[in-house]
Amino acid sequence: PTAVFGSLSINGNDAVELFHDNALVDVFGDVQQDGVGTVWEYTDGWAYRRNKTGPSPVFAPSDWQFSGKNALDGSTSNRPGDRVPIKTYIP
Repeated sequence: PTAVFGSLSINGNDAVELFHDNALVDVFGDVQQDGVGTVWEYTDGWAYRRNKTGPSPVFAPSDWQFSGKNALDGSTSNRPGDRVPIKTYIP
């Protein structure tokens, strides 16, 4: 999916690229691969960039913390910190 502004329409197995002034700044996942069954699949879950790891135009799974697939299944709240890490990224 492509988004210029607003929100993305992704389903948990999509790679995401971040551009600034037409230059690739950061990437999550492999844009040439469907993420189903990969370490970076986040269907009903989340991913969080580890401190001091980016941004980077090359995806490295070790730069990310993953919830695992279906980590948010059965969640009845979306309050910050209940099931998703709420942190401040340190570049």
